[in-house]
Amino acid sequence: MSLPTASEQIPPTRPPPNVSRDPGSRLKIPKGEVWDTFFVEDTCALKDSPDTIGVVAKTWHDIDDLDNWEEIDECVPGKYASDEDVIEFRSTGQPPRNYLLLTPSSPAMPSMLLHESELVLLDRALAFGDVVKKNLTSPLSGTVVSVSTSVGLRHSFVDPHEPTENYGLIPDVGEQELVLSRQWTNGDFVIYKNCWMGVVEEVFDEVAVRLQNGSVVVVENAWQLEIPVLSAEEEAQHQNINSLINGIGEGKAEGKPTGTSGRRPSRPKTIPSPYHLSAGQTVSTNKANLRRGRWLYGAYNASIPPIGVVVDVTTSKLHVTWLCQNIIVPGRFVPVQRPDMVIETEAEISKLKKFTKSVGGYVDLEGKLFASMDATQTGGSLEVGDRVRFRDLEAALKKYQGRVRKISRSESLGFEINTFVVVETKTRVRVMWQDLTETLEEARGIVPYLNVDEHDVWPGEMVVIKEEPVEDKAKPSEIDHDGRQQFQGAWQYFNENLLGPSSEAVPVPDFIKPEKVGVVQTVNPAERVAKVIWFADPKVEIAGNIMIPGSKTGTLGNKVEDASLYEVNAHQAMGVRRGDFVLIAPEKDVSEEQGESTTTSAGDTTPVDPTNQQSSGGQLQQMADGLRGMIDGGLLANLSAALGTSNHPQFQAVSRMLSQFPLINHSENTNPPVVAPRNMNNEDFYLNQPLEWIGEVVDLGLDGLITVRLGALDEPKDIKASIERLHIIFTGEMDFDSPGDEDDEDDEYDSEESGSDEDDEFDDDDDEIWRGDDIVIDEQVYYQGGERIENDGGEEAWSTDDEADDMDFEDDSVVSKQPISLDYDGDTMMGNPSAGKDAGPVNEDKKEPTDDKILVPPPIPEGIPAPQAFSVPTSSKQLERFAILESAVPADHAFGGQPETPVDPKFLRRINKEHAILSSSLPDGILVRTWDRRIDLMRVLIIGPLNTPYELAPFVFDFHFSANFPHSPPLAHFHSWTGGIGRVNPNLYEDGKICLSLLGTWHAEKRNEGWSPNGSSVLQVLVSLMGLVLVREPYYNEAGFNVYVGSKDATLNSALYSEKAFILARGFVKHVLQRPVLGFEDEIKWLYMPGQSEGPELLKEVIKRAKEVVARSSAPRKTEGVEVSAEVGSEGVGRVSAGALVLLEKHLEALEGILEEGAGKTEVVSESA
Repeated sequence: MSLPTASEQIPPTRPPPNVSRDPGSRLKIPKGEVWDTFFVEDTCALKDSPDTIGVVAKTWHDIDDLDNWEEIDECVPGKYASDEDVIEFRSTGQPPRNYLLLTPSSPAMPSMLLHESELVLLDRALAFGDVVKKNLTSPLSGTVVSVSTSVGLRHSFVDPHEPTENYGLIPDVGEQELVLSRQWTNGDFVIYKNCWMGVVEEVFDEVAVRLQNGSVVVVENAWQLEIPVLSAEEEAQHQNINSLINGIGEGKAEGKPTGTSGRRPSRPKTIPSPYHLSAGQTVSTNKANLRRGRWLYGAYNASIPPIGVVVDVTTSKLHVTWLCQNIIVPGRFVPVQRPDMVIETEAEISKLKKFTKSVGGYVDLEGKLFASMDATQTGGSLEVGDRVRFRDLEAALKKYQGRVRKISRSESLGFEINTFVVVETKTRVRVMWQDLTETLEEARGIVPYLNVDEHDVWPGEMVVIKEEPVEDKAKPSEIDHDGRQQFQGAWQYFNENLLGPSSEAVPVPDFIKPEKVGVVQTVNPAERVAKVIWFADPKVEIAGNIMIPGSKTGTLGNKVEDASLYEVNAHQAMGVRRGDFVLIAPEKDVSEEQGESTTTSAGDTTPVDPTNQQSSGGQLQQMADGLRGMIDGGLLANLSAALGTSNHPQFQAVSRMLSQFPLINHSENTNPPVVAPRNMNNEDFYLNQPLEWIGEVVDLGLDGLITVRLGALDEPKDIKASIERLHIIFTGEMDFDSPGDEDDEDDEYDSEESGSDEDDEFDDDDDEIWRGDDIVIDEQVYYQGGERIENDGGEEAWSTDDEADDMDFEDDSVVSKQPISLDYDGDTMMGNPSAGKDAGPVNEDKKEPTDDKILVPPPIPEGIPAPQAFSVPTSSKQLERFAILESAVPADHAFGGQPETPVDPKFLRRINKEHAILSSSLPDGILVRTWDRRIDLMRVLIIGPLNTPYELAPFVFDFHFSANFPHSPPLAHFHSWTGGIGRVNPNLYEDGKICLSLLGTWHAEKRNEGWSPNGSSVLQVLVSLMGLVLVREPYYNEAGFNVYVGSKDATLNSALYSEKAFILARGFVKHVLQRPVLGFEDEIKWLYMPGQSEGPELLKEVIKRAKEVVARSSAPRKTEGVEVSAEVGSEGVGRVSAGALVLLEKHLEALEGILEEGAGKTEVVSESA
């Protein structure tokens, strides 16, 4: 398919670029050209056409899922993009490096694929709570604590009898003076009858359109409206006030529609309409949509073109995702069925109360508290192209005398059409930086911090230092206590008695009791060190991402201490951020001595006699007894709320049952519970309760208290609460399934076909959407000499010649038995990273991009030794690379508890074939062990490749071959020993998950990207782990981050990730020497420890190289401002930060102790001999 030239695609309202070039080639960027890095929602103008303003819809470095395929399909090339670039973009949804998709504010203009150098930045969309940086290479980041936006407006409608200057730009209008012209929008938070909170996911409108003859119709389907591409003169005709009553080109009609005469107009070009329409926008549709509409003025006339202007938009229904129920009520919890997701009819919508979000922040730009809650609506929500109204039009008429005009209803057929178009924005923000300084910034002068480092923290955040993990879970430790046992017992009860036999058991969440809990005061991000004040005696227990009810932080100390960012953790259970929505538990003053609880705030929970439960409450009583030891002051609601937010129906049931448990022991001195009267609907029970159970986090205090804004009140107010009273129910990072996913019958787009008749000359046939062929990116590894191992079982195969005759696979494939070695020749091993244009494959419907993990290591810089597998010198003793052990399966094997896979002849033949390949073809640095009594299990040791942050460190993997093997890949588990500090690699998770397409743990849309029963092998998996996972710059292994390869913007982030990987890998060496890995005890000892017969004594080399990093990091810089990569060693690590150095020196001290102890034992043995 050939793509028309730019001049053919760009409408006449925008001249084609004044460039002479071959449409099929990309014009070169002039030398010396500099440009900004742009971000999604930036407002920009074309340098060559300053009046062309638009909003960035997609950037080359944006890795989020796409929801703007229509714009991509319609895009045209700018000055520098070639037609091939556009075709590629339409196929993958990923712009080329330094290109972006711009959506012009004028609906008559198509979206454009532009190079960043073609644009000038006008404004940047930043919101309250966003994390920002002064530039992408700075380690310092900050949080937006206040936003103020002023906008420029133009009238949607004009009066041609008045001077043109009366309808010019209305500049510097504060956003707090305006509201969107539509009442509801996506993202609005709503409360239904004070008992359920949800977020609006989709808005359905009824749209009234005035046609050219003055008639007005509410179209049948608003989603069939489009935007016609009109000239400026034609557009002005529709926005003429007189045209609202009189037909275009007609005389006075005194409110009555008129006819037209003359030749039938030509069909105009149309483009898709925006998601929400507003009064003043010109639209087009098919005639059937008009004919079946509801006529307010006049009647259907087939001779009138179906083009008109929107005069009214009314919400007909809302699609709401319900988050949680109000559980903070007096007395026993009153369950209420989740409301319908679709709220329609005016009566039902009127039962919703909109939560007032703090778009302006907690303080104003000067750092002062807002004088009123209305003043908090100062900015961050409007962008160019939005349609708005003044909150107080009369006040605006006085303030902007001569610029703001009011159109009376008598002039507009009774419709309220005093709407305005946002044509420019200017945003300013107040930022609190990590060092606790605050500055006032132009939004366009700073950049959003999108790929936030997992170890970054900010002032006011809660952090924990985790307890030392219990290595032998079979032996109770000092940290085992009633809370842990009761929580695990209750969770087991849930699995056994509530989820049912057909449901998959839910694993018990990780249970931790933090060693320390504190509040961050300031942060030095360059040195990875934070100043923290610790709570004196915290009683905090965490299960998964839930703070166990009854946890207490206690009293904050007064001593400030330095802490490495690698040792502290902003745990999700305590990690509230500005803008998060939280449930607020009632405040309790608990006296442990008396065993009593005193209510100190409204919305308290009164004790309930457990004997009053219904007969079915026997199960409830048993569960309550199992949980009672965790309960302190009635905060079991936290756990209930956490489960209630799950989409899992059984978990929602558990949540409702938990909410009915007696929250504290019954006392004779307590008042009887408040319960809903029998004759009262449960929904109505909540109407008289205070709306103080839900709030928005607006500030994090350095004293450990969190400021929450009760935005659902008629007069919102702020309260301060401790972290244990709050439970997060919504963050900006949460996502929901499409509303139509749950029930196709409710899909708005499943309406009956509009039909057609001979009058419908404007009706369109849907063109088939084309985006080119899917791009295939496969994982490749090579034999020495360049022969590739295929993933798809193609012409090459992978068995050994000597085994082929008696152990053929289903496809009778045969492969060379040449030993494998890793070839890190940059482009040779995995292909040139730029060959795929940084784009991933798309799925079959070509609408949703995949998040496929494209494991392509960046090219090695000149002068730096390439990674290579560790190998024992040929003159030395050689370890057996593959062995079948006669010993028992290790107790810590991840799959040792799984039932043994039945060994039928077919399974046995395939396992034997895998063993044969491994025994003859394993590369250097990989050892494999299996057991004669359990051939369905395997354990693998990989020694980290040299010249990477992982060099000489041990990595242990367990595998299980199920009855589905080889039709399904083996199950795999990684033994992570990071102690909760974080992942050692983006593909290797702390819980043991391994992200690899070959293992089926990451998306693979093409057959040769994933596991193939006939073409894939365990050998491929192991070589992929060594060559594609344990790489020199692991940062780029993160999903989508391959687009940053070669970009200076990611240099700092990559260096920080590598320093963490190096330090954690040193900890792995320490771990295996302190706690032998069963199945590899002798091998590890021989590899690392001194005094072994012909052993390589790797521990000495590990210590030596770690000391080199310490020395490099401790020495003063030779030159200030030196590039991050300038001091990088062969292992890919440069000068590590002070926070990293703390942890590295701890590991080094432990390793030296192990070496000294091992050397001492060797001397004793020698003396004895």
